[in-house]
Amino acid sequence: MFRWCSYCQKFLGEKEPYDSYEISHGICKKCVENKAMLDQEKLEKSAKIQTLFKLISESILRKDFQFIRTQLPLFRVLKVSNADIFFGLYQPLLCEAGKLWEIRRLTVAEEHELSTTIDELVSLSFSQIPNIEKFRQSKTPAVLLTALSNNQHILGLRLIEHWLCDKGVKNKVIVPGLPANEIISLVKEFHPAVMGLSINAFTPELNSFLSELAREADGSKIIIGGKFTYTITQNDIPAEVSICRNISELSTLLIQKSIITD
Repeated sequence: MFRWCSYCQKFLGEKEPYDSYEISHGICKKCVENKAMLDQEKLEKSAKIQTLFKLISESILRKDFQFIRTQLPLFRVLKVSNADIFFGLYQPLLCEAGKLWEIRRLTVAEEHELSTTIDELVSLSFSQIPNIEKFRQSKTPAVLLTALSNNQHILGLRLIEHWLCDKGVKNKVIVPGLPANEIISLVKEFHPAVMGLSINAFTPELNSFLSELAREADGSKIIIGGKFTYTITQNDIPAEVSICRNISELSTLLIQKSIITD
């Protein structure tokens, strides 16, 4: 379940049940301190944004994927940040589309159409980041992200790439996925502070690879993410590797490693 503040409309992360892609509205600590619940202007803004969410969610059910494109300017008018749009709107929509595909309410082609639409909107947003060339596809990345070659779901990595650039973090994101031996070569070549992998299945072979990657990492922190990580625990993987399920957990890790400040 995805959490939003009803008042400032900031994305607050995820909470259980993780297999539910509904949006839960609450209130953040800052808005409690500022007594936002008494601010009529914020209440009116919140109502508008919640209406937008409802309309966009309904558009997915009727397979009108271009509706998102027409509504995006309204989020800009309401001053919702790119990060909040990405992880509080796009991510739940993609998850919901995957769930609809599983119950045969969307075809593979329709799911791909939605993904393509969102990918195009993300690409347009990159141009809004000042001096992006200093951070994107860096030769000295603090964060290196990729996926294993059997993982074709890479749009989440693109969302994180934008978030890292927006935060001023030097990063390198390589998609689509790579063979295991090339991933090991990458971490040895670039020596990032954090090496992140998107996975879509858990196998004994994966654990063996993760152990080898950790041995070769030479101090790089190895993390794994992706929808599948909600089905495993830290005890299921090598101790040197950490699970990072969402942007909130990634943010906490990068703060701990002094890569970002907030």
